[in-house]
Parts: sequence; C-alpha cells; structure tokens
Amino acid sequence: MELSSVCPLKACKKSGECVRYANFLKARAEKDEYMTLNPERVQPGDNGCEHWLVERKVKMAYGFKKLYSTLPVNKAKWFWVQTGLKSESTYYRYKRGEYGLGPRQQAALLENFRQHGADISVGFDRYQIETVFVNPLS
Repeated sequence: MELSSVCPLKACKKSGECVRYANFLKARAEKDEYMTLNPERVQPGDNGCEHWLVERKVKMAYGFKKLYSTLPVNKAKWFWVQTGLKSESTYYRYKRGEYGLGPRQQAALLENFRQHGADISVGFDRYQIETVFVNPLS
C-alpha cells in the first residue's frame, strides 16, 4: 500500500518500524519522483513523531441492511439521524456497504441498534480484513 508522502529520516528511532520510511526506501529505489515530508519540519523524538505510521490489520464491516431489517418498525423511520453518520446520503452509503466501518464505528452503530431494539446478533452484511495505517501515539 502506498502513502501520499514518505519520510527520509533514517536517524529517527522509529524509522525501522515506520511505513513512511519503508516507502521512502522503496520510492528511492524505484521511482523518478515522489513526495516527501519536509525533514526541516519533522521533529522525531524517542517515540517517533506525529507522522509515524505502522500497519495494522483491522476487521472492517460493510453494509447493515440485514441488521436494519430487525429494527422495530416504529424505531426505523428516523433511525439514520441517531447514527452519527453525518448526512442521510452518507448513512445510506454505509448501509449499502459502499463505505467500510472500522472497529469503533461498528461498536457505536451496534450499540445504537441495540438501544433501538434491533437484533444485533445478525451482525453486519459482510466483513473484510484490511490493512490500515495508524499512528501508535494517537
């Protein structure tokens, strides 16, 4: 997986674990040009920096049509407003499975369904293990 910017700071104590530095080494060997973080502005410490990224495997959930069908009819009409998924169109994109839900979003949405009387044992429509980049300091 490729990032928009790489990091050239070999001296950083976390460079051996950082996806940005690994991508820098790869880009330097294979590409004619690439975008890099400004080494004058990056301030690495003992625990990396604000740009430090590592790979994590995450179980993403897609779609909740089956789960939605278990909502009591009297709770379903304005349910989308309670989900915190910003807008009605965004809500429906998540519902159809166009966007993936991360672990925190899954937990929040399942709790919302539970509070509104849905059968959360139904789960989401499908799951997929994906690689994501996270800053361990966050």
